[in-house]
Parts: sequence; C-alpha cells; structure tokens
Amino acid sequence: MPSIHVVIPGIESLKTSLQLTSNDTKSSNEK
Repeated sequence: MPSIHVVIPGIESLKTSLQLTSNDTKSSNEK
C-alpha cells in the first residue's frame, strides 16, 4: 500500500494548485 501514501500528497498539491489557478483566473477576470 505504500503507493497510496505517495499518490495522496500529489493529489492534495494538485488540488491546491488548481485552487490557486482558479483564484488567479477570477481576479484577472474581475480587473
């Protein structure tokens, strides 16, 4: 099961990067 422990952090970082990207897109659209 060690592969799962490696995948989870990657998914979390992807979620964070997606949130940051969506926030940047929203702020740029509002300008």
